[in-house]
Amino acid sequence: MALTITVSQPSNQTVYEFGTATFSTLGTPSSAATVTYQWQLGTNNAAYGNITGATGASYSFVTTVADSGEWYRCNIAAAGQNGVSESATTNGVQLSAIVDPFVRFNAGGEAGTLRRKRLIAGGYV
Repeated sequence: MALTITVSQPSNQTVYEFGTATFSTLGTPSSAATVTYQWQLGTNNAAYGNITGATGASYSFVTTVADSGEWYRCNIAAAGQNGVSESATTNGVQLSAIVDPFVRFNAGGEAGTLRRKRLIAGGYV
């Protein structure tokens, strides 16, 4: 019996610098099978390489502006009975990390509390 995988495609992400980007997919095999995931990072939607430890249906990380423009995709493999296997790769999607217009700082006397102030010409509000 042949094995096929139906893949849900991840979406492009736009997040503020130091925010969390999350790419998600799901591989659904046509019959009982073990499904594995491997997220990859590429440039210009080409030359992809595996991301160490990124082996779930979702991949999340904290961004920096330097991450902007990078491409992500996921290789999905399904191993069924009698040595039957199949694999699929999602479309490449792109991350846009933009500068956060707010400056984060710890509020005095409030341990673990993070406050935000908007940076404007001449100072903060």
